[in-house]
Amino acid sequence: MANLSKDFIKTAKICGLEHVLHSKGYFYVEKNKVLSYKMPKGIKTEIAEMPTGIRVNVTVKNGEKIKEPLFFCFGLEGKSGEQ
Repeated sequence: MANLSKDFIKTAKICGLEHVLHSKGYFYVEKNKVLSYKMPKGIKTEIAEMPTGIRVNVTVKNGEKIKEPLFFCFGLEGKSGEQ
């Protein structure tokens, strides 16, 4: 499993998304920081953390097929903030 905070894991379970915590392709973002990501073979990611968010470019290489859905989660763990 990804190196995620207890709060994030708790929220995923509350939202019924516990299964994605073990996904082969995922991307977890908290505010403007990438907490963890993993992509299967054939997926290229370019990531830039910025002061007010992130910029991500995800490319599937020519001829590759994605065998299971990729999971992208952008969130806030605190009680308030801007997303």
